[in-house]
Amino acid sequence: MSQFSKLTIEAVVTNRNGAMEADTISKNGCSSKVWKNRGNFFRKACFALLVGLFFPIVLSAQFGNKQNPLYGKVYRSFTDIPELARWEDNGGTLVDYDKDEFAIGFAKDEHNNIVLIFKECIRTPVQGKSGVYNGYCYFKILDTLNLGRLRNNEKWTFCNQEGKEDERIIAVVINVEKEKFDTIVRAWRLNLNTGKFEPIKDFKGIECWNEDYGI
Repeated sequence: MSQFSKLTIEAVVTNRNGAMEADTISKNGCSSKVWKNRGNFFRKACFALLVGLFFPIVLSAQFGNKQNPLYGKVYRSFTDIPELARWEDNGGTLVDYDKDEFAIGFAKDEHNNIVLIFKECIRTPVQGKSGVYNGYCYFKILDTLNLGRLRNNEKWTFCNQEGKEDERIIAVVINVEKEKFDTIVRAWRLNLNTGKFEPIKDFKGIECWNEDYGI
């Protein structure tokens, strides 16, 4: 049983005859026979248990774009994955500085298409040291975004949302010699709750600054 379901059961059951109800659940589970023979409180407790067990599984099953043929592949170098062996690795950056769990990689495929890789950092445990992990990551691919070959007057960049820097927002813009780009052609958000690139239809509040301006 997950820690979440234990906490849920404890919170629900201890309000009324906690020890007896919890003991019944742990011995008999939430079978249909037991369900019919107990009152509303027991049913609520069973429901909380089922939610605690099932909800994390649903979240895990839906995380990342499983329709992407590269989903779930793990690498340290592009050469670790046959499909990426001829790709050009152009680095990347973290997209959640608090936990250092997710990053976006920059690449070009064998046809010179610009491809962005949404990836999860997986750290391996240090042998013989409980709870200690290596500092480097193996990357698990969650999703990819093929920007194709951009036109001569286009470039891709990170953008701000409502004046705040946000490296989870990516846009293709018309490249101009200004401090801020005037025209957003396409935009996406890296959704850390779904593990996917998601298109943005409404560009209101999104600002894309030209980091090369004045250099």
